[in-house]
Amino acid sequence: MAAASNVFPPLRKLALIGLGPHAQKFYFPELEAKRGPLGLELQLVVDLESARTGVEKYLSSRFLAPRATLFLPDAARHSRQLPVSARRELDRLVAEHELDALIVASEPSSHFAYLSWAAANGIGVLVDKPVTANAMSTARSAKQLWTDYQRLTAAFRASGARAAVMLNRRGHPAFQFAKSLLRDVMDRSQIGITYLDCYHANGIWYLPEEILARENHPYKYGYGALLHGGFHPVDTAMWFLELNKTVASAAKPDRICITSQHTSPLDFFAQVGSTAYQRLFNEDMLARIDQATSGGATLGECDISILFQLLSQERVLTSGAVTVLQTAYSTRASNDLLRPSYRVAHDRVNIQVGHLLNCQLRNCKAPGSDDPDTTATVVNIYRNSALIGGQPYHRETFPSVFGQSAFTVAKRNFLERWLAGSRAVTTLEDLAPSIQFEALVQESILRGRAGKSAALSRPFDIGPP
Repeated sequence: MAAASNVFPPLRKLALIGLGPHAQKFYFPELEAKRGPLGLELQLVVDLESARTGVEKYLSSRFLAPRATLFLPDAARHSRQLPVSARRELDRLVAEHELDALIVASEPSSHFAYLSWAAANGIGVLVDKPVTANAMSTARSAKQLWTDYQRLTAAFRASGARAAVMLNRRGHPAFQFAKSLLRDVMDRSQIGITYLDCYHANGIWYLPEEILARENHPYKYGYGALLHGGFHPVDTAMWFLELNKTVASAAKPDRICITSQHTSPLDFFAQVGSTAYQRLFNEDMLARIDQATSGGATLGECDISILFQLLSQERVLTSGAVTVLQTAYSTRASNDLLRPSYRVAHDRVNIQVGHLLNCQLRNCKAPGSDDPDTTATVVNIYRNSALIGGQPYHRETFPSVFGQSAFTVAKRNFLERWLAGSRAVTTLEDLAPSIQFEALVQESILRGRAGKSAALSRPFDIGPP
């Protein structure tokens, strides 16, 4: 990697905040593999007291040993302030020049505390999506997603430290190919994206008691699919739509109109009822829970459909949709609890540039199938070739790499660039449209729950070109 692209010092002394399923599957093995080649030192692992047994068992099976572990009271799960013991340990590492950066993979409602501490101490961060989360009950709690983002962005800007956000779609070669193609057509035609549709299905099929009890990707704190996997299609939409600002002769969007519809866990319990569970699993799974006392009215959403329009001086420039489903195709076939192997992800993006170009991206897995298309990302391109040249139809396929999806490879590449100090990573500064969009959708959800109109109209900036 060229030295000119490395604007931050390489990161070698790290603390891992949260050693849950994602960190165990991705971050820890990656750090382990890079320990020797890069000289990485894992100074500290932080988790909750309730996770101690599982964390200690996991660490005992690995050859990368953190220099210290710290287990916090479970009350720290949602704290906006660092517990004294965590602050003391992190402050000590900074004072002894033994900490370069944090990897924050904890419960999202604790992210704000760790990111605030890092910014105040000039320490770099790599944080999982969503950047922050909080219990969703009122419009004010939805707006807090945006105000927290603004506070954190200002704090990191003032400190000179960098907060990177792990988002693999932006680094996926198929998505980069599509964006380059769109940029070329838009530049030559001076027509922007007129329609965009992002679809993300994340079928796991949580059983009723899992929905009510989950701590990883929870529903019981008032947020759900939108802040779970939903950040990916939202950010993908905003990332593509920022191209509209590159169309020099076109109007620039200054307002967004947005509305949403969602389903709750109680809706899901009605969709998949006692008879279905009895026939499919030989047990009435709904009988295991008491819906009357489940807190269903405040549970986060399972599925959500979002419609939006970007406007300039009341004229519509772009119409769009974002769909996030957790009630979707899954390979679950047993009532064994909390087995992540049931998850099947399907992603589609459909983009129109007026009458000139239709670009469709698709990644739809089918576990057990030997069809290579079920492990590849496919881009279908339809051109008005008489006006813009090229083939009327063209297909590009981006296969898995040595059995690993391009999404996983993109995550690994992102981590390597961040560790190297490269500027080529997504940071908080890049995510303003995505965070504002999610805050508006969350407000729309809460208005809908309260029996009010879910439609909103707000000033909006799509972000940098």
